[in-house]
Amino acid sequence: MTAHSKIGASSYYRWKACPRSVKLSEGVKQSTSVYAEEGTHAHTVAELLTYEAVYDLCCWKKSQKKMKELAEWISDAPDEMIDACNVYVDTVLDDVRGALESGADVLKSHFLLEHKFDLEQVHPGLFGTADCVFYDPLAKLLRVYDYKHGAGIAVSVEDNLQLQYYGTGALLSTGFPCSNIELVIAQPRCFHPDGYIRRSRFPSINMIDYMADLKKDALATEDDNAKIEAGDHCRFCPAAANKCPKLQEKAKAMVKTEFSPAADYDPNKLSDTLKWLPILEAWCKNVREFAYSELKSGVEVPDYKMVQKRATRKWISETVAREKLKKLSSEGISEEDILTVPKLKTPAQVEKAIGKDKKYLIKDLFESISSGTTMVHESDSRKAVESSSASEDFS
Repeated sequence: MTAHSKIGASSYYRWKACPRSVKLSEGVKQSTSVYAEEGTHAHTVAELLTYEAVYDLCCWKKSQKKMKELAEWISDAPDEMIDACNVYVDTVLDDVRGALESGADVLKSHFLLEHKFDLEQVHPGLFGTADCVFYDPLAKLLRVYDYKHGAGIAVSVEDNLQLQYYGTGALLSTGFPCSNIELVIAQPRCFHPDGYIRRSRFPSINMIDYMADLKKDALATEDDNAKIEAGDHCRFCPAAANKCPKLQEKAKAMVKTEFSPAADYDPNKLSDTLKWLPILEAWCKNVREFAYSELKSGVEVPDYKMVQKRATRKWISETVAREKLKKLSSEGISEEDILTVPKLKTPAQVEKAIGKDKKYLIKDLFESISSGTTMVHESDSRKAVESSSASEDFS
């Protein structure tokens, strides 16, 4: 099992804003979710696909073990996941290809996948794993990649604390002489005005100031009376469910707030409430998961219990069932009644099959249609649509 730092990169935005959250989270059981498991699966697929592509490009000998792992993980991955991972793979591959074409002598040690690092020299407990690190010796450029499979929250690359943490780890652990660092985020399943691939490049000397901030922020988490602050960072905080007094206070205050077209409400207060809704919804979800975890471990929760879900029927053996059902033609059962009719693949799947250079062949065969409207923050670059009545929306 891979160890996770209490003051790790992925949660840095949280413990920088609320250093007390680290001590509040001590001893809290970390629960998983289908989204987290999907993300883990996608990261493994992305890693192995990148390994195969880059090693083929550089004519390096590939590990048969890794190729076997790739085949196993790919077989369980849905097409949408593979398509998303390939966007990330192509990004890394294009950068490596560009370095080779420019004359760089790219050695194997300059390309690192799932690169583990330790920042003990900055502060004890700071360590992590970068998805991919690529060093271009000719340009003296260190690139650090982070694959985001999530489709819910778009992540910016500018001033990204997690990426800066990874950049520091890559710089100090590899020791490559570099003039510049480029941080790269690939998030192919989530809209962002800057595109699915986002980059930020800056002089490597800038990392000195960042390391000083990182050390200061890490030290703050060790103070028993450290600042406690509620905000967007509460969404994935382990202590949010039952140990954070600030979030509980905020939830109680928000419950008392009411809005009605007939009431004389403050639009600014409505806007502020909307900003807090995702945080409080996540808090509600965390509380439910915590209570379920307690019941599952045998702890009594007054007025609540754990029961079996409604049973669903499934074939004991699909092969045996299929063969037996085929023989029931005398009962008026046809193959169409038991077999799934093959479906036409999606435009994205067909485009992948025929290759990007031939996608013009199908451009007139499909259209892009929005499924409806959604509410977003005004910072979103998409053009606002004219409002319509609620009855029209629901119809």
